[in-house]
Amino acid sequence: MEESLKDKHQRFVERLYKPFIFYIPRRLYTELDPKGNWDHEKFDGVFDTVVLIKEDGSNQALDDGPSNFYILPKGLVLSKNTYDLFDLKEKQNDPSFRFLLDNYLKNLVFYVRISKWMYDNIITDIKEIRKETLFSFEKQMEIFQEHWNYLQENFKKEDHQTTNPLEGEIKKEDLKTVNNLINIPNVAKTEHGINAKLKPKKKEKKILVTDEEAEKFLLKTVFKVNS
Repeated sequence: MEESLKDKHQRFVERLYKPFIFYIPRRLYTELDPKGNWDHEKFDGVFDTVVLIKEDGSNQALDDGPSNFYILPKGLVLSKNTYDLFDLKEKQNDPSFRFLLDNYLKNLVFYVRISKWMYDNIITDIKEIRKETLFSFEKQMEIFQEHWNYLQENFKKEDHQTTNPLEGEIKKEDLKTVNNLINIPNVAKTEHGINAKLKPKKKEKKILVTDEEAEKFLLKTVFKVNS
């Protein structure tokens, strides 16, 4: 059975966040939602914790573990999307290909933007960040930007809509999608304050998100992008 256009798009987008290294900045939440009481100690295990999603979709708090091994091959993973896009351009009719390419680029815009934001800000948010981990954030940013630039240069502009992925800022409404990443929706604001079930940060590695939760965060509504 031939793969549907939706399944092809899903496969492309999964390669964007498998692998992926990220963190949830407490400072950003506090700035964009000052009434959220994000400084509460119940959130200590959520914010400013580096998380690594591996190519197989498994994930863990990085702590002092290595990350270069997982992030450096990301360029090869994204190259698979480039190869597939060239193949599809030859096989698909113009409207369906343009639709797929447009939607893929809309997803890619988020990764280009957020990877640069994280690299630019992680030293401020996590002062004890290891050089090896910082290098992973830098390479991830570069790989996403190179992927974006290559697609812009090698596909005709009429094939897709163009935008500058580095324009614009993260807004308060975008925090709703970040919430899904590590079960922040389970933290309810009540008239008596914060009702939080999150555990304090521990030294041992632990799974912070399920593959489904990561996909919801990264694909569903981030920067108004839908899967």
